[in-house]
Amino acid sequence: MSDFREEEALGKAYDAKLTRRLMRYMRPYKWMVLFALVLTLVVAPLEALSPLLYKVAIDGSSCPRRRARSNSLRARADLV
Repeated sequence: MSDFREEEALGKAYDAKLTRRLMRYMRPYKWMVLFALVLTLVVAPLEALSPLLYKVAIDGSSCPRRRARSNSLRARADLV
């Protein structure tokens, strides 16, 4: 079993002093870093959306008769 003091030996998860030091080195590249962050926020949802776009593109173009047939079956089911 782990000792409760083990976390202290590993260090903190967030170190403000280290972060400030890193920010000082990143200052000349601040616009590139900002651009990378914005681009990440834009691209991440689009990557999750791509399987849905493929589904719509494939199902919509490859099975037009199937769609018409399923619509007629739904119409018949509504009559019953």
